[in-house]
Amino acid sequence: ELQLAHQGLVVCIRALAEIAHVWMAAKEATGIEEGASLGAAESPSIAAAAAARAIHTTKAVLEQQQQQQQQQQPTAAALQQKQLLLPFAVGAIPSAPNLRVDWSARVGRQLRATRAVRQGEVLLVERPAFLSPASHAELADLVAALCAPGAAATEAAKHPRGCLPLSWRLALSVVQSLLEHPDSEDLQQQLNQLDGNTDHWQEVASRFWGSLSCDVVGRLDEQRVRKIFAAVAMNAHLAEGGRAGLFIIGSLAEHSCAPNAFKEVAVMTAEEAASLDAAMTTEEGSSTTVLRLIIRATRNLEAGEPVSISYVPEYSPTWQRRSLLQAGYGFLCECERCRGCVPERVCGYVCPSCGDGPCLPVAAASDVGNKGPGGAGLGSTACVKKVLGLRCEECEALIDDEGFLAEIEAAETCEVFCNRCIPYFHPYHHKIFNSYLGSLHKLHGEQRVEALGQLEAAQQLLAQDSGCCHPALGHYAELAAETQLELGQLQEAVESLQRAIAHYTTSHATSPKVGRPARCHDLLAKLNLRCSVNGDGRGGCVA
Repeated sequence: ELQLAHQGLVVCIRALAEIAHVWMAAKEATGIEEGASLGAAESPSIAAAAAARAIHTTKAVLEQQQQQQQQQQPTAAALQQKQLLLPFAVGAIPSAPNLRVDWSARVGRQLRATRAVRQGEVLLVERPAFLSPASHAELADLVAALCAPGAAATEAAKHPRGCLPLSWRLALSVVQSLLEHPDSEDLQQQLNQLDGNTDHWQEVASRFWGSLSCDVVGRLDEQRVRKIFAAVAMNAHLAEGGRAGLFIIGSLAEHSCAPNAFKEVAVMTAEEAASLDAAMTTEEGSSTTVLRLIIRATRNLEAGEPVSISYVPEYSPTWQRRSLLQAGYGFLCECERCRGCVPERVCGYVCPSCGDGPCLPVAAASDVGNKGPGGAGLGSTACVKKVLGLRCEECEALIDDEGFLAEIEAAETCEVFCNRCIPYFHPYHHKIFNSYLGSLHKLHGEQRVEALGQLEAAQQLLAQDSGCCHPALGHYAELAAETQLELGQLQEAVESLQRAIAHYTTSHATSPKVGRPARCHDLLAKLNLRCSVNGDGRGGCVA
């Protein structure tokens, strides 16, 4: 409403200014000063002549203004480019017919489905407004042009592998665009569409500003650059291969810890991209591969339903997700998972009754106040005592023994993943899950295949709670197939690939099927295997 009122006020002021301009032109055309009097005899003729001159001048002024407006009118191609990059404040999105921008008092701007959408269907394909450097050489040139000598190397030394963080590289690209196009309204509007938590990123943004050369600092506003850095850090989307982009429309999707959509930044050929949109952005140039942000539905959506993605890792306990969101985005999540409407699946423990499990907290693991790291709260003794304990999904036993719950709390709050705590954790517990996920590159052979199978099974259970198909399911099965091929296990590899394709068929139901799903199909085709079914029901593969 405020935006509409502002737009209306601007229109009124412009209209008044035009009327005043025409009126002054008419007065000058009559040659009569304000307050002058006319004699009785000459009044009619002079008045008639003045009126005629005023009408003629008014017509001339209006025609001149109309010609100027027509000359300033952008071409159809320019309008299309603008519509593809800039979402409207509220309303339809020409480049994304399945979505519209809406306003909510709870979250601000948001994306809503314009029609019923089925699971796996594409909601948005968006070109990047800004891109990070495509190679080390491009990054080196960018650093040399924008940064003070040695400043980037000092920052890189603070991070793993001695590399500049992704947000830093992408922010340098944005600064370069600002310097190259200081008067571009489109560029300013794109940046204004992005929100950033400047308080959270204050320290890093200060270091970024301090790394810029004196020449660059003299041409930019410090507060503006700090705000841009915060927006980049919060809205950057990483693609495979280490490149990242900023996507204006995609940044409007709201958060949920049980999202109804997922995003992926797909690397595709220029030909594939051309089939999805009109043209490539200036930053993409003549690259043979380009990036596109694709948002798909993880479940069936109704018309008008808000579109949500997860801003943080989904396989995390409530206290951890809320802590990350509060620190990085400045809000306390109140989604179904955080309110305890679904089981705290990621906090599974070994059942003391049956020795299996998992035993899950009866309520979300954040109702305990401030006992978690960072004061966010977690599923501890206070929580389970309040909700009568843990319940085993295998034997359905209700665990409310205070001694056992105290041991669970100690294991959960332990900052070290140690042998004392591990026996309490079910294989699907978030600490074990994320330990496997973070060490996949270190595991080899059968250990890696086993870990991937466990990740897939745990993710499957979490997805079932919300009736979704998570894209990671296909990815885990695909990685298992690649490892099995390295081991020479052709039959097992084919079965894993077939399972991956089944997952992708659900999560990526419609085109474009690029990136991981396409690679998975190609890998199965390249094996050139024929599978036959033996009498015992097992598949046999012949190369």
